[in-house]
Amino acid sequence: MAKMIIWFSGILSSFIYNSINLQVSYQRESDLKKTVLRNDQTPRTVLNTLNKISSDRILIMYNLVRNFSDLMVATREVKLDKIVLRTKFNNGIVGIFGMVSSTIAMLQLYRKEIEMQSPMPQIKRVMSYG
Repeated sequence: MAKMIIWFSGILSSFIYNSINLQVSYQRESDLKKTVLRNDQTPRTVLNTLNKISSDRILIMYNLVRNFSDLMVATREVKLDKIVLRTKFNNGIVGIFGMVSSTIAMLQLYRKEIEMQSPMPQIKRVMSYG
């Protein structure tokens, strides 16, 4: 049971970390828009930075969904659903959350593998804004 509690707290910590990163991402975007109004940066630099923030935000959102799905599975294993909600999560619901988490993890691994094999998308992205 102690292992499950440590697992649950690790996932919860990751969820909180990604939530904070999402908030920081929106703050960075807001700050960048303020610098545009003051004409502190060139439009090309702003566009590149906004695209980087946007791609990072998508990854953060994927991680949040994955963490939430893992939290539902861990909640069942720690039996927190019985304590807090006074009900037991259905096996089907827990299975669906597990599949969502696994699918996102596989998509992230696939994306990393594609990026490692071919640097072409990065070159293409730089060329399209330059």
